[in-house]
Amino acid sequence: MLNRFVVFSLAFLCVISFTTAVFAVSPKTLNPARRPNNEAKAPDFTVDIYVTAPTQGTKWRVGTEKAILWNADPAKVGPKVRIMLMKAQQVQTASGQQAQMVIKDSWPSGGSGYNWKIPENLPQGEYRIVVQSTSNGKSGSSKPFMLVPQPTFKIIQPAGNSTWQAGKSYSVQWTYSGEAAGPLALILFCSNGGMVDNIPLNGPNGNRSILFSVSAQAGPGPAALILIEKNKDAALENDLIGYRGVSIPITIIK
Repeated sequence: MLNRFVVFSLAFLCVISFTTAVFAVSPKTLNPARRPNNEAKAPDFTVDIYVTAPTQGTKWRVGTEKAILWNADPAKVGPKVRIMLMKAQQVQTASGQQAQMVIKDSWPSGGSGYNWKIPENLPQGEYRIVVQSTSNGKSGSSKPFMLVPQPTFKIIQPAGNSTWQAGKSYSVQWTYSGEAAGPLALILFCSNGGMVDNIPLNGPNGNRSILFSVSAQAGPGPAALILIEKNKDAALENDLIGYRGVSIPITIIK
């Protein structure tokens, strides 16, 4: 995650309009009533509770907030449901005691959705969401989906607190582990610092380097070199500036 003290220490030195332009996507709160286009499903009237999200093969990162969605008729299943997380091959009892965890013990059956803040300590793996009536045991299950860890980024060159001169170019190297989605952006966070956008990930894990040109108009003084995963999912996951990433302090001289 971004080094918060670096970003805050630069708050009075950086131009606000620059950050507004770069980080145009603001964090949003999921609304179960508004279904994402790629997760929209027509009701299946052959089952009592039809879970429409997560969908088959979806990857949800721990530590993020996602919408669990379903269709149900309260007249058939009762007014309340229990929402459970199950291992993909696990079978639940009527009480839900075999669940990996009970996400919500009681929720309106006709509400059609629940925003789940996924605990960061859940192990990665293949799971299902089960929505079960608290009145008569009727239930519905999602297709198997994956819980994956947050990716971890590290800048390995330059070292933190390095000095860069305005108008010159420098090699930047980084590594990451975990399931990053990409693309990446490399940003020199200061007045007129500049950025390199749409950098590919170079595989599920690995190193990459790029030549970063410091703008001749870059403001002298404290700055931050920021590597972020700049995409829709990362923006919605509400890091300090709306993206996942890492930063190191840099000093700019003329």
